[in-house]
Amino acid sequence: MRCYENRINQEECKKQIDKAKGHLFRAGYDAYELLGIEATTKIKSTFSKYDPSVIIKVFPNYYETVYPQVSKFEEQLVIARANKDVGYNFYNDDGEIDVEKIQNAFTAYENIVTELLVLKDEVITKIPALEQAKVDSEQEKKADHYKELIIAIMSAIIGAIISKIL
Repeated sequence: MRCYENRINQEECKKQIDKAKGHLFRAGYDAYELLGIEATTKIKSTFSKYDPSVIIKVFPNYYETVYPQVSKFEEQLVIARANKDVGYNFYNDDGEIDVEKIQNAFTAYENIVTELLVLKDEVITKIPALEQAKVDSEQEKKADHYKELIIAIMSAIIGAIISKIL
C-alpha cells in the first residue's frame, strides 16, 4: 500500500515492493518452521513418555533415524532464522524475479520438514505399540522383582536349614 501512496517516487515504490517480497519470503519460511516445530514437538513429547528400552523394542532405528532428523531440523531452523533477509536476492540479471532461485532456497528446508512430517506420522502410528511395550516392560520388571524376592527368600530358608543341619 505504501508503494501506491508513493507512485510519484519510483525509488520508494520499488523499496516498498522489495520489502513486501521479503515479507512473503519470510512467511514461507515461517510456514515451514511452524510445521517443523509442531512435528518436532509431537515426536519429542511422544518419546519422552517412554523408557529407551521400550522405544528400541518398538522403534529399533529411533536413535539412528528419528533423533538425528529432529536434531538436523533444529539446526536448519537456526540457520534459517539467521538468514531471514536472504529473500532480497531472488532476481535474475534482468532484474526480474527468478522463481527457480526461490524454489531452490526453499527446497532443502521443505525436504527436511517433509521428512519430519513423515516421521511424525510414523511415530503416531506406533503409539499403541509403544503403550503395549510399556505395559509389557512394567510386567517384566514386576516378574523379575518377584523372582528376585523368591530367590532371596529361598536362599534364606535354605541357609537356615543348612545352619540347623550343621
